[in-house]
Amino acid sequence: VAVVYLLNPAAPLRVDHSLLKRLYGLSDTEATVAVRLAHGLSVAEISEALDVSHHTTRTHLKNLFAKTNTTQQSALVSLVLAAS
Repeated sequence: VAVVYLLNPAAPLRVDHSLLKRLYGLSDTEATVAVRLAHGLSVAEISEALDVSHHTTRTHLKNLFAKTNTTQQSALVSLVLAAS
């Protein structure tokens, strides 16, 4: 069995926020952080956009790692992109 993904790198990235919540049991904010990471934002940029502290965003990231069974941002982003 093989799965082939065809992506247009010029097309805007569309990640289904509600699908991520259902697949991994994420909160709204955790899903938002995951989507923004997939769009290439840094933790500092996400903190600023959400108007929360860097520590709060890192806590959401730790929760994301636990809920998705990942340990690195790159692995988390790969999961998010695969779900899109």
